[in-house]
Amino acid sequence: MYLPIILLREWGWRGFWLFAIVNVVGATAVGFLWTRERSREFVERRRSLLRLFSLATISFQAFFVAWMAGSVRHPTLAAAAEALGGAGVSALPAWLGWSFGTASLAALALAGSRGESGWRTLGAIVTLGSLALWWAYGVEGWSRVGEGAAPPGELWLLAPAIALGFLVCPHLDLSFQRVAASGAGPIAWIVFGASFLPMLLFAASAYSPAGAMATGSLVVWWFLQCSFTAMVHARELRASAASSAAPSAAPNAAPNARGSTAMVVVALLVGAIAGSPLLGGESIYLRFLGLYGAIFPAAALLLWRGYRSLGILGYLAVAVPCFEIGFIGRPGEAAGRIAWATLLPLGLLLGLVLAPINNGAGRGARAGAVPLN
Repeated sequence: MYLPIILLREWGWRGFWLFAIVNVVGATAVGFLWTRERSREFVERRRSLLRLFSLATISFQAFFVAWMAGSVRHPTLAAAAEALGGAGVSALPAWLGWSFGTASLAALALAGSRGESGWRTLGAIVTLGSLALWWAYGVEGWSRVGEGAAPPGELWLLAPAIALGFLVCPHLDLSFQRVAASGAGPIAWIVFGASFLPMLLFAASAYSPAGAMATGSLVVWWFLQCSFTAMVHARELRASAASSAAPSAAPNAAPNARGSTAMVVVALLVGAIAGSPLLGGESIYLRFLGLYGAIFPAAALLLWRGYRSLGILGYLAVAVPCFEIGFIGRPGEAAGRIAWATLLPLGLLLGLVLAPINNGAGRGARAGAVPLN
C-alpha cells in the first residue's frame, strides 16, 4: 500500500490509476482464466516457483514493517535517548520500533500459518479497517495530489514493466490458486476486485506531498495488512508442503511442515534485516518490487515457453541491471532513472516468448493445454 504513494508523488493521478487498474484487473483475471483442473495441475507443476513467490512476499512484508517501524520516532523515547547522550544511544528508538514491529509480525505470521480462523479474521479487519479509515480521512489527501515531480513521459516508458508484474504475478500466488482450485466462480472474483479498489483509494487519501500522512491509525493499518499477507502466505506454504507428500508417506508430513516453517523464519529474517535502520529505505523497497516486475513474471513466462534454468538466468542477467537503472537510477549519479532502459529486457522477453521452442514443453505450451504451464 506504499507504492500508490510513490506513484502519486512522482506522476500524480495518472500514476495511481495505472497501478490501480492493472492491479485490480490482474487479480480479478485469475477467476476467469483458471479452472479447477488447470489450477491444480499448474500448482503441481510449478510448486517450487510458487513457493519462492510466497517466501519473497513474506520477506517483503517483513521488510516493510521493519522499515516503517524503524522510521517512527516516538517523541518521549527520542527525548529520553538523547538525554542519555551518545550517537548510538540516540538511535535507540529506531531499533526499539524495528524490534517490536518485526517480532510482532513474525509471531502473527507463524501463528497464522497453523490455523484457519486467524488470518481470515485479520483479513476481514483489514478490509473493514480500510473503509473505516477512508471514512475518517475523507479525501483530504486527494486535494494534495498535483501533476507529480517526474516527467509524465517516464511513466509511459515504465508502464509496460508495471503492467507485466501486476498482470502475471497474481497467477503465481498460492492463495489465489487455492481459491481457483476450489471452484470459486467469476462473480466471487469480481466482488474481490471491487473490495480491493477501496483499499487502494484509501492509500491515496493518506497522501501528502512529503509522502504518507503517517498517523498512528495509518501505521497500525499498514501493520495489520502486512501481517495478514504474511499469515496467508505462511499458511499456504505449510499447506503446500503437506500436500506435496505422497499419501503413502504420511510420516513425512510433519518434517515437511517443519521445513516450511524454517523457510518462513528465514524469509522473515531476510526482510527484517533489509528493513533495519541501517539498510531500510525507499530504494530497497523498489528493489523488492523488482522481484514482482522483473524476476517472477519473466521466470513464469519463460518456463511456460519451455526455457531451462540457464536460459532464464541469462535473461535475468540482462534484465535486472536494466530494471535497476530504469526504476532507481545509476548509482553515484544525479541523473536519476533512465526509464527507457526497462524496455530493453521487455523486448528481449517478448522475443524469447514468441520464438519457437523445439522441445516437448514448448509444444505443450503452444497447444494451450495449461495457462502458464
